[in-house]
Amino acid sequence: MNIIKLSRQNDWGTFTGKPVELNGSKGRTEATGLGVAIVAREALKKT
Repeated sequence: MNIIKLSRQNDWGTFTGKPVELNGSKGRTEATGLGVAIVAREALKKT
């Protein structure tokens, strides 16, 4: 199933967290957590 075809739009940024079966990212959960950790680390460096 192609979500873009269902919505008739070409805006790839509107649907996140898709399952791998729908062309989602295999590392999405880990990537989100890593991003939070990096931002927190960098913020703490400035204090």
